[in-house]
Amino acid sequence: MTPTGKVLILDGMWSKTVAAVRSLGRHGLKVTAGEVTRLAAALFSRHAARRAVYPSPLTEPRAFLAWLDRELDNEYDSVLPFETVTQEFLAVHRTRIERRTRFPFAPLQAMRLMGDKAETTKRAAALGLLVPRTVHPHSVEEAALILKDFPASAVVKPRTSSGSRGLLYVSRSEDLLSSYRDVHARHPFPIVQERIPAGGEAIGVGALYNKGKARALFAFKRLREYPVTGGSSTLRMSIRHPAAESAAERLLDSVNWHGPAMVEFKTDPADGQPRFLEVNPRFWGSLPLAIKAGVDFPWLLYRMAVDGDVEPVREYRTGVVVRSLIPGEILHFLTRRGHVRPEIPAEARRGREGDDLISLEDPLPVVGRVLSLLPVLTRSDLRRILSH
Repeated sequence: MTPTGKVLILDGMWSKTVAAVRSLGRHGLKVTAGEVTRLAAALFSRHAARRAVYPSPLTEPRAFLAWLDRELDNEYDSVLPFETVTQEFLAVHRTRIERRTRFPFAPLQAMRLMGDKAETTKRAAALGLLVPRTVHPHSVEEAALILKDFPASAVVKPRTSSGSRGLLYVSRSEDLLSSYRDVHARHPFPIVQERIPAGGEAIGVGALYNKGKARALFAFKRLREYPVTGGSSTLRMSIRHPAAESAAERLLDSVNWHGPAMVEFKTDPADGQPRFLEVNPRFWGSLPLAIKAGVDFPWLLYRMAVDGDVEPVREYRTGVVVRSLIPGEILHFLTRRGHVRPEIPAEARRGREGDDLISLEDPLPVVGRVLSLLPVLTRSDLRRILSH
């Protein structure tokens, strides 16, 4: 395929998508930003040469596929989805899509494997990574037997959700089985995991792979989260963490990964070593931090798709801090009553370099983020995507 300098970006609701639109637009590409509603942050960016509204791949899959067929007549170099639902839908139709454009993401089977907490925890343990004690009951009856001797401080996790969605934290052993039943009713056959003691660091390692070979790794530390008990980062800092980076690379190497992913860890305060938690087999929410620190993942992915490969990127600036004010930091501060505010390291206070969305050079995505509350409240498909 002859490069055209055009790229189609889907899932324009999110801050990570805004970051990609800005990145690729600044590199001179003609970016089409799309979403199921016009009231989406990325569609308000000045770096979007064109905006598109399409049927929901979740609730109108046939209509979405027909729209995509027509849209690809515009001869894009690549199509880049940013949410799991869309990414997996495109992976199902990979053969059809790759006749028209490039889709630089892992095979569907690998995506689903890496998105399954039960399978990734087993794989991580088999590879020698440190993991919290984890069980995966296959029925409520089995759970009743297994959980009798499980540690009281635990978390019940859906197998395929991301962030804090669907999690239940348990502090009393007598509540563990009922919590399992509650999560199981909404997310069948969750895992139960021993909770890492408070005081450890939440570490993420973002990665870009090309056919099983790491092309970029980027480590960061969460400084604040929403929900405050554990969720998406609202303030985070770029770091180097050799142990977590090595563990993430071993896990992704083992499945011959391709495309973007982020591996999550938490350090145990007893020994400071990172415990594996889960994999997000897609672009992650704190992508703007990586770009500001010097690892431009969207641009690297585009160049990898068009050129076939890129030079590995292993160096970046540490101590860079980026926040997510709207709505992350606002929600964090509104809901942290009863929780101790984490001390922000001195290097973080010195290294603040902006916000996920707020930009004088490109101000309107903030307006789009505020307006996006309306479709989120009124559209069931967007609420369902949020619950994945």
